[in-house]
Amino acid sequence: MKKVLIIGAGRSGRGMLGELYDSDQFNITFADTNSNLIEGLRNQGYYSVQMKEIATGECVERIIKNYSLLDVSKEYDKYIATFAKFKYVSIAVMAEDFDSVSKAISDMIIYRKENNIKDTMYITLGANYVGLRKKFEELINEYLKDYKICPNDVL
Repeated sequence: MKKVLIIGAGRSGRGMLGELYDSDQFNITFADTNSNLIEGLRNQGYYSVQMKEIATGECVERIIKNYSLLDVSKEYDKYIATFAKFKYVSIAVMAEDFDSVSKAISDMIIYRKENNIKDTMYITLGANYVGLRKKFEELINEYLKDYKICPNDVL
């Protein structure tokens, strides 16, 4: 079965991306820094997504159950090791989290290099921000400058 890591378990991560990947039968892993959110999702074991049918206006609710969770704040090393092994990663975070996510991507790249992980990885960035890719590339390259690693060599 296909697997995806979704970084950011907020509205966009769970709602839009979670529903999208769940409907395509992916095993989903959410990673988030909000320990209360992670614990709540763990305890509940599911969440619901409400969607509106554009043509009819009818609301449809889907229950999402097929997911696992990583508490980035409490399990950072596990998060990085897990992150490094995914083929598909989607990021849905607020602008104030760009730096910490870029740091995690950099740490994951270093982990992949150190562990000789060469499988292709596809990362999609999602945020309401002009110049998103450029911003992440700048931050990641800044974190990696002392390691002499080109991100494209390990992703």
